[in-house]
Amino acid sequence: KALVIRWKKGKRINGYEIQLSMNKKFKKKIVVNVSKKHTSTKITFNKKVSKIYVKIRPYKKIKGKKTYGRWVKTVGNRIY
Repeated sequence: KALVIRWKKGKRINGYEIQLSMNKKFKKKIVVNVSKKHTSTKITFNKKVSKIYVKIRPYKKIKGKKTYGRWVKTVGNRIY
């Protein structure tokens, strides 16, 4: 079981932070950081997952600290 996430490339950023959760309120979440060269990523799951919630935001490094953009609207995906 796998989930492929795609997004449009942003300007003047260093990468993206993706959060995944089986809970709509993201109580238990998985955080994945992706570099700016990528516009998609594939996440595989070891255990049985029926629905996963995903949100993504860009970040930029300023003086060594990450400054984050807004979260894109949370999307729930069914995995078959």
